[in-house]
Amino acid sequence: MTPRANDCDQNGSDAAVVTAIGGMAAHESGGPRSAQWMLIHMALTATATQAVNPGHPQQMISDASKRLNPVNLVVLEPELRRRIPLVTAASRESDVRQAMALVDDYKTRVVVIGAEEGWRVAGFLALHEIPVVLDSYASTPATYDQIGARLDNAAILDRAGVVISFKAAFVHVSYNAGIAIREGAGIAVANGLSWPHALRALTLNPAMIWGIDNHYGSLEPGKDADVVLWNGDPLVPSNAPFLVFVVGKQVSLETWQTALERRYRPVVNGNPLPPGYH
Repeated sequence: MTPRANDCDQNGSDAAVVTAIGGMAAHESGGPRSAQWMLIHMALTATATQAVNPGHPQQMISDASKRLNPVNLVVLEPELRRRIPLVTAASRESDVRQAMALVDDYKTRVVVIGAEEGWRVAGFLALHEIPVVLDSYASTPATYDQIGARLDNAAILDRAGVVISFKAAFVHVSYNAGIAIREGAGIAVANGLSWPHALRALTLNPAMIWGIDNHYGSLEPGKDADVVLWNGDPLVPSNAPFLVFVVGKQVSLETWQTALERRYRPVVNGNPLPPGYH
């Protein structure tokens, strides 16, 4: 969900600080997992120190890493003020626990992406008010960080009180985030998540996670009137919208795909050639 211009107040987020944790990110983010987390803590500590004692962080981190320089640390200031979230892509239980430690140590707004092993610490995630953007397709490990992946992860997190939403898995294959997310929500329902909570994870929860639920996510007076009416259950990929309203105005569903279909689909009048060849 992308906010429109001027949508974000002091609690909204039109930006985020993103970190990737785990073996696949090692060559870009500090090497071993322990070093990755150490760099994150050093950066946050240096930024917090800068607010109290300008000039001190440069001396503190000068020998640690070229990545920790005043230019890079500037982006962490609004994160420490809780104006933007710290988004952590993490799968392993130990990394999810480290993300919770950031909330304890720095009082930050943390959002976890992935959390394939998050079900193991669902109650603690809820206690730390950490939302999770999960991959509901994850049933078998794609990496060693996802050994504990299971299809009922969404249901377990939801029952524990964690605010969940879904990420678009396999979007690099289909290039259609909408179908991927809808089908993913359906998979979560098939594995224990209630249908209403799956719909909430597609609508209101993402708006809450990014702090823009004052404008989006639910049908309430004063919010942007973006509404989609479906020809069936929206969690079934083969179903499609038949009416779409954006900011209260109906928009056309005509696309290049529908125009090409109309032009080249064979007609049912005995003519073997489609209309485009007449």
